[in-house]
Amino acid sequence: MVVQDLSDRFKVLSHQETFYQCKDYLKLRKDATLKHSVDETCRYTMADWCYQVLDYCNASEETASVAMSYVDRFLSTKQGSFVLNDEKWFQLLVMSSLQLAIKVQESKKLEIDILAELSRGMFSVEDITLMEKALLSALSWRLCSATPYVFLDLFLELLPTSISNSTKLSLRKLSKKQIYLTLPHYTFALQKSSAIACAALLNSMDEFRCSLEDIKVFRSHVNCVGFKYSDEICLSLRKEVHALINPRPNEFYNDSVPCSESRKDCTSAPIRVRQACR
Repeated sequence: MVVQDLSDRFKVLSHQETFYQCKDYLKLRKDATLKHSVDETCRYTMADWCYQVLDYCNASEETASVAMSYVDRFLSTKQGSFVLNDEKWFQLLVMSSLQLAIKVQESKKLEIDILAELSRGMFSVEDITLMEKALLSALSWRLCSATPYVFLDLFLELLPTSISNSTKLSLRKLSKKQIYLTLPHYTFALQKSSAIACAALLNSMDEFRCSLEDIKVFRSHVNCVGFKYSDEICLSLRKEVHALINPRPNEFYNDSVPCSESRKDCTSAPIRVRQACR
């Protein structure tokens, strides 16, 4: 597909991305010193929990990205601000968002009664259902989030033809790994999905020693479809993404580095989740 043919697609996604962008909602907390108020660690833990549930369900990691988009956008609204002051409400919000994202994204489904069981008695089916209704109302039923994965697929089509298909597959795999790692971190929730995808792909191109000419052509194609590449902004973001997969400053990437720089100690999803996914 030629660059010009992708311009309209990017414009639609870019508009969607801007409209769906969340606010820096942690600043909206009435009292951040409250013992049970939501913070970055709480968000990290629950995002990681989403990955665990989806892994048991053999579901797409992108579904977690969609679910956390619902969470971040809900917390950016007046209707959702009350959740910021209580971790328990936040846990319920994430569970309801994941349930909704699975409905939207996956052919399999996670039974709501099993999801209630995962809360270990904290929430009932009715609690999850009521929170889902509040979520839908606050988001005005706008559920088609433009995730970094969506932009990555578009950017991959902008790679120069001189890059082989096998290399493109490797670039996609490494870029997706970087996107996966950004999700639990609150700072990346404030970044545009397109910027995260572009940063991840450029990092991958460096790792696979793509030529300077190929990188130059790619940047040119990206600018042609409407993404305004800026070294000043993108380089800073690339460093932040890079730090997640490789804490060693003198090496860009090492495949032996685990998928997570440090896994938070959070409750594992029971094996019975598998039985609920069908």
